[in-house]
Amino acid sequence: MNALSGDPLSLRQAGMRDILPLVFNTVGVLLDLPRVVQGRIPYEAAAAAGFSGLSPFHIFVLWSSLAWFVLELLTMLSNAKRRALHDFIAGTVVIRLSPRPSESPRGA
Repeated sequence: MNALSGDPLSLRQAGMRDILPLVFNTVGVLLDLPRVVQGRIPYEAAAAAGFSGLSPFHIFVLWSSLAWFVLELLTMLSNAKRRALHDFIAGTVVIRLSPRPSESPRGA
C-alpha cells in the first residue's frame, strides 16, 4: 500500500519495488538469447567448470543478488514498520488487514 495515502499499489510502485531483479533478469535473458536461439545450453560451460565458466556479468549478478538480499534483510529488521529496501525505493508499506468478525477467511 502507498505509505502516505493507504491506496493500493500503482503500477509504477510495483515496478519500482522489483526494479533491480527486473533489470538483471531482462539483461540476462537478452545476453543468453543468442545461445538459446542457436540451440545451445547457455550455462553448459559453467556446469562443467563451476564459477570459472560464468561470464563476468553473471558473476556480478550473483554477487549483486546476494548483496541485495542482505540489504533487504538488514533494512527490514532495522525499522519498526518492517519495511524492506524495496519498500523505501517505491514509497510503500505493507498493511495487514484483519477480516471483519462477520467475514470468514478465504477458502473456509
